[in-house]
Amino acid sequence: SSGINAEYGAVEAGYELVIVYNDQDDRLVPMHGGTDREVDVKAVFVGLSSGEALKANYLFAHNPTAQVTLTPYYTLPWHMYIVPFLIVISICFLLMFIFLVIKKIRRYQRRRRARLPPSKLKKLKIIVYCDSDEF
Repeated sequence: SSGINAEYGAVEAGYELVIVYNDQDDRLVPMHGGTDREVDVKAVFVGLSSGEALKANYLFAHNPTAQVTLTPYYTLPWHMYIVPFLIVISICFLLMFIFLVIKKIRRYQRRRRARLPPSKLKKLKIIVYCDSDEF
């Protein structure tokens, strides 16, 4: 495959990295070794649009100070993890607070309903006991 040939050419030229791109479309094709020659160079395969962008902006002839940093696609910055986590935790605490307030309000209303109103309390007969009264 042309990817393997590019890797061999890069090793012979003394390069440490090879970027191979699909010149047909953006579909990524797995790269396979398949030969006995050992290749000691890092390689990455990109689609057509990424390859064209790299050629236009990062070739040494166009921009000698340009640098390309390769990172695995599955690594995300920490804020991509922590922000959704904090949002979920905040929503949970907010829901807990809302349920707590609703519970307190219902308990207060239940206690208010169980009391006698002031008009009924005034109608109650008051009995004052003395030491000489018999029980």
